[in-house]
Amino acid sequence: MKKIGIVLRLILSFSIISIISIFFIFLLYNIYTRGEGKVYDLIVYLLSSLLIYKNFIPFIIALSVYWAFFRGYYLPGLSISRIIAVPIALVVVLTAFFTFYDYFLADKLIYELKDYNVNRDYIFFNKYKLSLKEAEYQRAKQEFDAGNLETAENFARNALIYDRNDGNILLLLKDIENKKNELEEIQNTDRVTYVNNLLSQGSRAFSLSNYTLANRYYNDVLKIDRYNPLAIYYLNKISIIQNNKPLYIGKNFYESLAYGRLADTIELYRNGNFWRAYNSISNLYINYPDINEIKTYYSLIVDSINRYDFFIDRAREVRRFFIDDYYSITNTTMLENNGITLMLNNNTTMLSALYSIFFGESLYLYDISIINLDKDLKITNQVIYKYGKITDSFNNPDTKNVILKAKFNDKNETYDNNNTNEYIIPINISDSTIRNIKDYPYRVLGDTGIKDIISLKSELPLFGYSNERTTNVLFKKILLPFYYLILFIAIAYLSFRYNIYTKNTSGFTANVIGIIGTILLVLLYNVVINYISTHILTILGFNVSIIIMLVFAVIMILALLLQMSRINKYVK
Repeated sequence: MKKIGIVLRLILSFSIISIISIFFIFLLYNIYTRGEGKVYDLIVYLLSSLLIYKNFIPFIIALSVYWAFFRGYYLPGLSISRIIAVPIALVVVLTAFFTFYDYFLADKLIYELKDYNVNRDYIFFNKYKLSLKEAEYQRAKQEFDAGNLETAENFARNALIYDRNDGNILLLLKDIENKKNELEEIQNTDRVTYVNNLLSQGSRAFSLSNYTLANRYYNDVLKIDRYNPLAIYYLNKISIIQNNKPLYIGKNFYESLAYGRLADTIELYRNGNFWRAYNSISNLYINYPDINEIKTYYSLIVDSINRYDFFIDRAREVRRFFIDDYYSITNTTMLENNGITLMLNNNTTMLSALYSIFFGESLYLYDISIINLDKDLKITNQVIYKYGKITDSFNNPDTKNVILKAKFNDKNETYDNNNTNEYIIPINISDSTIRNIKDYPYRVLGDTGIKDIISLKSELPLFGYSNERTTNVLFKKILLPFYYLILFIAIAYLSFRYNIYTKNTSGFTANVIGIIGTILLVLLYNVVINYISTHILTILGFNVSIIIMLVFAVIMILALLLQMSRINKYVK
């Protein structure tokens, strides 16, 4: 019977044990989640299983090394160094694989899992939004048919938030505006008569080339009816006659009307009055959808409201979908709704939110307390808001703003949901930092990539967190590959010696003892290394501890390799 070499046995052992481990992790995780009443997609189970598998890789490598070297054999006449050189090199490769998995691949799996879950949840939320849009639209139609134009317009504008290009909603808004104009004309008969009289006198003066008098009449018209198209038209003509330059830009008086309103809208937008600008641009967009400038500013203003001014309605929907009804929604895979704490303004102000949700590239905050602290970190004042959002600064894209709304009123103990004013706190924080800070209290740092760990180590103190735990994890992550290599080489050496010792009595009992002993050795080794690492880090600090531990690891690896090269002396 042909014997299997150490290298081939090592490869086969690692591959077979890994496949079996992933299969059982997949199976047990599936059973566990179903027992909890959760059913995920296949890709979620697979990514989660691969992520959990990382924690078992050291045990799998240790068992593979034990089995390969325990079943290895010594050929008399050959140098033991030649026999073990390639297997030891393969052990180094397996250690490097674990390091790559720990430093980069696990982190990649986490982000892939999060992205998949968020995208999946976004699909379900979009279905939820469509039902809300249809409900708002139908209520708007009912109110319009009942003659309640203001209420109908509010419902229609709420529906337009979900889909700003929905033709049915735009047509309904136009019908509402036309109806309001009709009613306004009926209610303002005297004003219309006075305006028509001014227009008649202006036209007479214009026909007599008395442009100064005509200009005065038409300006009087605009004082009463700011966007009267006939007055704008004649003022435009007078300006061309007198100055060879139009007063308002536009091919006809309808466009002149649109551009006049657009100018006022742009002014509101530039001054940061987004809600008033939105109401104005919405009317223009409904009535003049073919003018490119109106399309452009409609998109800009709506985007500014979405990103900066923050719709409370949208916050309510996100909360209702992912927080209030979280446990009743069986088809969502949104991760835990964690709270968030940030230290602001040089650690004199603390923001504490009970819930925070990343959704649609925005971080929504709920039940927020803004706590002012003195130099001794004692609370001097506390203000509570129901809704918040962290978004890019409108004026400076390199910074963020915390937008807070619905302030808690201590007198009547209710939140002022209808107040559109906001409280804005500027902060210097990056997108990646927000994600790290948000996840930090609940993050499994052992599964976090080396890049994020280094980032957290430098950024956490800026926001009032201690980086002691992060430093400890980073220290162990740097050392683990070297110390696991020591362990695997030690197991290879001990397994070879154990083989020599039991070659005449090798059987089932010896194999079981070897497997159990290897697993126990890895567990004990982890406990000892964690204990030593924590204490030496506390005593000597990060940099000195790294140097000492790495030097010690290199010495131990060389000593073990030297000891393995002398195995043939023990062979009889």
